[in-house]
Amino acid sequence: MPALPDLLLPLKLLVAAVLAVSHDGLVGAGLAPGSGAAWALAIVLLVVVVRAALLPAVWHGVRTAHAAARARPALTQLRDRYAARLDAHRRDPARDPDALREMLAEQRAVQAEHGMSRLGCLPALAQIPVLVALYAVLTDVAAGRPVGAMDAALVASAGSASLLGAGLADRFDGFASTPGQGWAVVLLLAGVAAALSFATQHWFVLPNTVLTGLP
Repeated sequence: MPALPDLLLPLKLLVAAVLAVSHDGLVGAGLAPGSGAAWALAIVLLVVVVRAALLPAVWHGVRTAHAAARARPALTQLRDRYAARLDAHRRDPARDPDALREMLAEQRAVQAEHGMSRLGCLPALAQIPVLVALYAVLTDVAAGRPVGAMDAALVASAGSASLLGAGLADRFDGFASTPGQGWAVVLLLAGVAAALSFATQHWFVLPNTVLTGLP
């Protein structure tokens, strides 16, 4: 049976190129090519670039949620206004057959008035392949598999790099053997991810959150 095509390959190649360029830039800035600091910072820069690239999708999601919040009171009133007619239609389908159609038409009008998109979830879904590609590239590098611009030499360099005494390519079972050092690396990278998530929420989500109409 022929192997299935790697649908994420274009994204993986792009992510690998960003990682390689980040490492080259840090080496150009004076860090040793095989040092753990160079590779750890390259991974941090990669995560920052990926999160920055996803900001338009995050912003679109915030705007969609904002529009939904503005429309919520009108939609609630609309459902309340049609509740009796829809209940009567459910009990007797022959009675008031136009109730649902009329309510849906008014609902679409309210959504359009407040700028709600019927495809509002697509930008959020589009983030998933990018994040999967990011994970796949880091997994390949940790396993010693070249991918795109991350050729065999760069992968070997990353595989031999260590930070605080722990190999950057180690898996969690490797960290368990050196808990003090290995988990320090895990906590460092987790802290960077948490800081980026906090910044996204603080500067893009919370200022545009609307609580009107919430219970």
